[in-house]
Amino acid sequence: RSGDPQLHTHLVISNCTARGR
Repeated sequence: RSGDPQLHTHLVISNCTARGR
């Protein structure tokens, strides 16, 4: 899946934030 790196980044950030919570 290449062409939507922003989407992947958003998912990663969301996951990181959820775990940080």
